[in-house]
Amino acid sequence: MAVARDAYLALILLAVWLPGRPVFAAAAVSARPAAVRGSLTELGGLLTSALPGLPKVDLSAVPGERLALAGLPLPQPDPSGRLPLVPASLDARRAAVLVELARRAEPVAAQGGPKAYEVLEAVNAVFKDIPPQALADFPEERLNALSSMVFDVLAGRPSSAKSAAVLSDLSLARIESLRGKPLRQEDHNPHRNPDGEALLTTWGVPDYVRRVEAEGSVFRHYTNEGGLRGILDADGLRNGVIPYFEVMEGEVRTAMRRSFKDLAGIFLTKPDVDGDRVGRPKKELYAYYVDLLLPARLPLLEIERGAIFLVPFPLRTQPWILNLYRRWASGQTVDKGYFEGIRRVEESGGPGPDVTVPMRIIRHGEVP
Repeated sequence: MAVARDAYLALILLAVWLPGRPVFAAAAVSARPAAVRGSLTELGGLLTSALPGLPKVDLSAVPGERLALAGLPLPQPDPSGRLPLVPASLDARRAAVLVELARRAEPVAAQGGPKAYEVLEAVNAVFKDIPPQALADFPEERLNALSSMVFDVLAGRPSSAKSAAVLSDLSLARIESLRGKPLRQEDHNPHRNPDGEALLTTWGVPDYVRRVEAEGSVFRHYTNEGGLRGILDADGLRNGVIPYFEVMEGEVRTAMRRSFKDLAGIFLTKPDVDGDRVGRPKKELYAYYVDLLLPARLPLLEIERGAIFLVPFPLRTQPWILNLYRRWASGQTVDKGYFEGIRRVEESGGPGPDVTVPMRIIRHGEVP
């Protein structure tokens, strides 16, 4: 099992322990309103077309177990039995519930679009913080906002501020549900030498994390040259691939890196805070900054007093890990050494959405 362990440790080191700390004309014949682009009704049409084998569900008795979509290959088996037969990204329950809810609102017309894998993954990523059984009770206005985001994710375009606020509120609610509960921790290097580096993953919310108001405040995001171009092209920031983590330096080398898996999203600081203080030193190519205002209604958490702030969102899955996961989920062969990493994605509810949140950019430039 040495090969598998080495492969998994490599995945952990690349995925979690990267250097630095994240900062950052109406129809008169119908009384019904016309469907909004990207609304729940349109999403129902896309799902009906892309998922012809989608089973019907009773909204009063949504299955507790994952539903497989007929016609999709089964994923690569895991000899240890720790990986499921139906991947989280391909669980058809949310899609089935959304189609039934869309039919309630307005007759659904099938439409062309992306393939089944892409559609199911986008639906489960955007709606991952809402259990399938709870979708029927979710407010229609918010369902429309998240349905619109599914189309944005599939098209690779920025989402509306309204959709972003709904998704962020869901992440905030998940974080708040963890308050006061004991932190859970895993040591990835338990047999290290006395002077070895501790690599820790922590689940839960430390008591020093607090909600603050963002209205009227200017925030800063440090980035590299490529990141700056992406931010300016999109007029917004993407949710991050790395959660918040703490670094403790020893006398000779780094003594501890601790990742907080439940604190993820978009990290920001204040214009008067130097990048070195928040893990974005200029010498490590974070030579550019963007100062910005947050859209109204976006929640904001303060992690380190006056220095590190978080707009909560689901963690975006790193592209290379997402590629491995997709290969496994679609029945292709993946080196079993990566199964533990794939299991981690499964434990989190499947891949996270790739979301670009619109921001009002005040100024940008090179770090002095």
